Amino acid sequence: VILMDPKILRPDYSISPRPEELKVINASENFEDKVVVRVIIRASEKPEELYLNLFAPLLFNVGERLGMQLALVGSDYTIRETVQLNPPNANQEEVTEQVG
Repeated sequence: VILMDPKILRPDYSISPRPEELKVINASENFEDKVVVRVIIRASEKPEELYLNLFAPLLFNVGERLGMQLALVGSDYTIRETVQLNPPNANQEEVTEQVG
């Protein structure tokens, strides 16, 4: 399993958990200061794509060593958001390191 900050590939990604949801990880106050958000990534059938699970991010209160997965019920996010990777430019020259 690969976890990553969703903002790296989707800068517009945002969540607004309710305080009662965050009580499980002792982060109902100052959510933005206490919680690290990560999403699960997996490979697609196509090498130039990745799938992100934006519907159910993982929330970690690192200071308390607590985490949870939060289902964003009612959001437009899905468990299989496709992200296109930029393939290397065919015209780009290969860079090699010479040892000598």
